[in-house]
Amino acid sequence: MAELCYYKPLDGLYNVIMNYKRSHIILICLLLAALSCLVYLPVLNNGFVSYDDGVEVLENYHVMEGLTWKGIAWAFTHTYDSNWIPLTWASYMLDVELYGTNAAGAHMTSVIIHTFSVVMLFLFLYFTTRNTLSSAFVAAVFAVHPLNVESVAWVSDRKNVLSTFFWIAALCAYAAYARRNTLGRPLRAYYAAALVLLILGLMSKSMLVTFPFTLLLLDYWPLRRLTSRADVKRLVVEKLPFFFFAALFIFITLYAQRDSIAGFEQLPLKTRILSALTSYVSYIGKMAAPTDLAVFYPYRPIKSLWPAAASALLLISITTAAFVMRKNRPYLIVGWFWYMGTMAPVIQIVQVGLAPMADRYAYVPLIGIFTMCSWGLWDVLERGCRRSNTLFISTAILITAIFSAFTWRQVGYWRDSGTLFKHALDVTQSNYAAHNSYGVHLLKQNRFDEALKEFYDGLEVMPDDPLLNFNAWSTLTYLGRNDEARKFYAKSLPYWKEGRQPHLYKLLAIDYMKEKRYEEAILYFRKSLEIAPKELDTINYMGLALMSIGKNEEALSYFNGGLAINSRMWEIVFNKGLALLALGRVSEAASAFRETLALNPNYEPAKGKLAILDSARGDR
Repeated sequence: MAELCYYKPLDGLYNVIMNYKRSHIILICLLLAALSCLVYLPVLNNGFVSYDDGVEVLENYHVMEGLTWKGIAWAFTHTYDSNWIPLTWASYMLDVELYGTNAAGAHMTSVIIHTFSVVMLFLFLYFTTRNTLSSAFVAAVFAVHPLNVESVAWVSDRKNVLSTFFWIAALCAYAAYARRNTLGRPLRAYYAAALVLLILGLMSKSMLVTFPFTLLLLDYWPLRRLTSRADVKRLVVEKLPFFFFAALFIFITLYAQRDSIAGFEQLPLKTRILSALTSYVSYIGKMAAPTDLAVFYPYRPIKSLWPAAASALLLISITTAAFVMRKNRPYLIVGWFWYMGTMAPVIQIVQVGLAPMADRYAYVPLIGIFTMCSWGLWDVLERGCRRSNTLFISTAILITAIFSAFTWRQVGYWRDSGTLFKHALDVTQSNYAAHNSYGVHLLKQNRFDEALKEFYDGLEVMPDDPLLNFNAWSTLTYLGRNDEARKFYAKSLPYWKEGRQPHLYKLLAIDYMKEKRYEEAILYFRKSLEIAPKELDTINYMGLALMSIGKNEEALSYFNGGLAINSRMWEIVFNKGLALLALGRVSEAASAFRETLALNPNYEPAKGKLAILDSARGDR
């Protein structure tokens, strides 16, 4: 009895302390979640952008049908846009099922996924290190760093946000397995969960191929399972299933992207290596000073080997310092190799596209640098300052606030295509891709001369780029300036031969309509709709072409089909009214014109048609 009386007060005190800690951790999780949502609040006002959002979502009719068994089967059995990412496609389908084509809903999904990743990152770091403040600081910076805006605010980079969610969830499962294993109570369920989460992440994006290597790093710190050379073999063998699936998905990704990987004739190996060295350092620079962030960074001419040599020297120096200090500060070597290793697949030695770096590539790798900085700051303050906690918290809040302000502003640049690409032109030089994309944005506003100037500026940088040549050719052809257009035609042919662009057929069809060759126009509109059957602009033009040859019933069916996809597209509502009027269905036509004015009150043609119909009724 005496023994029981001795332990009961201690048990009560222990429970009080643990309950306090739990409430403390829950509060931090809630604050991190609120911070993540608050800083990305402006994204709900953003729309889709023309940078892949059309191809990935709006023009992908499998996605636009919502979440169906047929769509899921397609996602798992087909590559699309040089990717096999079935879970990412499924997430887009779910967006359409829940929100339709409302961009705010798609953005909200990405923010929610990012928020869960932030909270799980904190929990992983806390439960493996028991350092509350450092763990919270890493998670907070990950939540609000401006370099992460591209991944969270760009719907087409859902693959990055979703795969990272599974990455961090797999880390949590592995940490639980490792802890139980250390205590002599291995729970294979946690191991299996980590493996399944890895596979789910790989089906979202193949970025997770470095995951098994990061597990070995975490075995060293903070899990401290790698304490001798004898442990190395055991821990590597333990990871073999993870390595197997990583290797399998490397093969799948290379196969899916076989047509997108740039050859060495386009970018020599020497250029790629020199660029990779400078990119490693540039990402760290942008982490420290996140200004002049752009949606696309062009290659710059290599005028000297000194930047690459200086970058290599700096990388070697940091690696050496981290190795020398590994015993007293193991977080340095782990954080550094996390950064170097997870960045390796996207450092563009294997070049996909023609950009040396992108903000989205830093989403996972910079967690390693954040960890180095947070624990490094903690060590410095703890050793040299009495009020270390207060100073650490003050510094963390200040840095988080600064990054939050930058992120709030950066989210605004993703508001629409025009803002996004104009900003890229403002903060970069010789950005041919931004010139092209901004020119396309201007074209959609019928600002043809300004668009042509952007295409010409881009061609000064990349005179052989097929897309720029195509856009210059098609714009000049549309304006009837055929003699000027001819010089761009030959260099645009590779773009034609890609065969995946339904808008090529649409543009051809529109040219035929201008020449009143309606049968040919209908032929090419049909070709376009075979590839993108839910592209509303093409559906609208198709209906107009059919009306031009008197096929009003068929035109009406196209207009009705378009409105079934988006009932608020007033142009189609108006044209439906014209078709109904041509068919003699006057009262229905009048209703369509009234609906047009409800959607666009200032549309004069609809007012005119209604006035004529009302006048005709009055005469009777």
